[in-house]
Amino acid sequence: MLFGILNLFGIVALWSLIPSLIKILLPTFDPFVLGFLRLILATLVYLVLFIYKKHAFTEIRFSWWYVSGGLALGINYMLYALSLSHTTASAGCLIVQVQYVTLAALATIVLKERLTSLKGLGMGTVLVGVSIIVIYRDGVTELIAPQYFRGNILMIFAGFGWGGYALANKALAPKLTSAMILLPIFFISSVVSYIPAHSAMVEMSMPSAKSILIVFFLGAVCSGGSFLFLSEAMKRLSAVLVGSATALAPITQISVANYLLGEPITIAVVAGGVVIITGVGCMVYSERSNSSK
Repeated sequence: MLFGILNLFGIVALWSLIPSLIKILLPTFDPFVLGFLRLILATLVYLVLFIYKKHAFTEIRFSWWYVSGGLALGINYMLYALSLSHTTASAGCLIVQVQYVTLAALATIVLKERLTSLKGLGMGTVLVGVSIIVIYRDGVTELIAPQYFRGNILMIFAGFGWGGYALANKALAPKLTSAMILLPIFFISSVVSYIPAHSAMVEMSMPSAKSILIVFFLGAVCSGGSFLFLSEAMKRLSAVLVGSATALAPITQISVANYLLGEPITIAVVAGGVVIITGVGCMVYSERSNSSK
């Protein structure tokens, strides 16, 4: 139990840093290059895990879930970084919570999971919260500031990408270990993200040692490590507890963005954040109710 709680703190701590670290790196790295580097570094972490678990590559059988999950995750990582080049980390980390709505909708359609009224209410509430942040900024319509609007829309599509990845993970989980799921998906997503990143990588100048260290930490530790923490937490704690804790990550992400980047915590972000977290909470509670039946 205690080890599971520690893993949970590790997840939230690492996820709290991701939006702000990406914003810090964007002046140096092209968004597509940054997405690719995060993915390839995480892939190397999962390769080590795969070997440590004494898996054989022959154990991996072709599945369209690997392909769809890899494509979706590649889109998520690329659009997440691209979005943050046009909007704030505070708004972005809340808007991307549309990923939970995407997962719930896809699981209902593809996996035939039951959509309860409470889960439906939660999905609608999340969308309302996202709309508040997308449309308003300090009480002024976002259309007046089109650069933020563009970034916010891109973040919505990044959330769609994560939802597609999570669906693939959910479909594969009953039959495979975490290592056997994560390595193929992250490898495919690395290949996908390399295609748009290649030309920018050729043209970019050598980054500073500090930037390289931040990229390594962001990819190997924040991206790679957080999924390992998540896997360990899920083994020791209820899915409801894990889901509830990770759903609160935007609060710490906004706090970190305020501290590291000096981003103001606006009325729109606070109002939208409260609505979004309430909606995610309804969805998590709905899952608990279903699992207890």
